Parts: sequence; structure tokens; C-alpha cells
Amino acid sequence: MSVDYQYFGAASVKAAAEVAHRTDGPGSPPAKRKGKKKVSKKDREAAPRFTVVDAPMIDPYVVAGTLTSLLTGRSYEDIVDDLDWGDVVAEGPAGHLVIATTDAFVKALAASDDSALTAIAEPWSHTEELEGIAVERLTATLHELAALARAARVEKARIYCWVGSRTGS
Repeated sequence: MSVDYQYFGAASVKAAAEVAHRTDGPGSPPAKRKGKKKVSKKDREAAPRFTVVDAPMIDPYVVAGTLTSLLTGRSYEDIVDDLDWGDVVAEGPAGHLVIATTDAFVKALAASDDSALTAIAEPWSHTEELEGIAVERLTATLHELAALARAARVEKARIYCWVGSRTGS
């Protein structure tokens, strides 16, 4: 079993928090719930759909902090000292989490052009946490995250990370 990180944009904390109940992350349909928190078929069908960046190698703490540091030039320690760094906004019944990313993370990704993202991938790939992951794969993921960040800025949304586990990975 491995940990899975899926990044998505949501217009509100409430919309993002609901994703903690989804068994396969923000790209899967809303979960049927039981008891007081039951979600009707109509509400499940009306639930927001999210654009998802599947980034199993990019945890929202250490690896995302290192990326933010590389993109902004700020020290890693300053990044993780931000008051809103890594806020858990929801936990689902199966232990899935939804974590808010920071404005610094979103702004840095949204402001970076393709050549800057490609240039950052090389030094980022040399961090201990990303050892063995191809620079090309990191570059592609960076470009996807930047596109998500740009869309989130336009929509005045925030980026969140669904943290779950999947078997067989």
C-alpha cells in the first residue's frame, strides 16, 4: 500500500472538505454516506467535479515545501513557518485527508512560466524525497500543477491535496 497525493482546486473549504469522504480522491464520485450525513443520489450527481493532478510523489508538506522554496527563493524554514502551511481541512471516515496548500504555493506555481518550471525540475529531482524519479516525470507534473494553479487563480479558488492510500501501487 502506498500513499497517494491528488491536488485539486475548489471554490470553498466546504466543497474541498467533502472530498475527504471520496474513496478514490477528488476525481471519483461523491460517496454515499449513512445516517445523519447521508447524501442523496440527486446531491451526489450535483456535486462538483474537480480537475485533478495525480502526484503520488509530491506530499503537501516536505516535497511541496521544497518546491515552494525553489520557486520563490525563500528558505524552506520560512515556507513551513507560514501560518496556513499544511492545514488539514477535513478527515474522512477511512482516514483520507484534505489539506489546504498555501497561497505562496499557488502564487509561485501560477506565476512560473514553462521554462522556469522545466529549470526547477532538475534541482528539485536531487532532493532526498524525490530520489529515483525521472526529471521528465517531475517536469510534466510541475506543468500540470502550474496549470491547475493558474486555473485556480482565475476562478478565485484554492488548491487542496487529497491524501489517501491505494493498494497495489
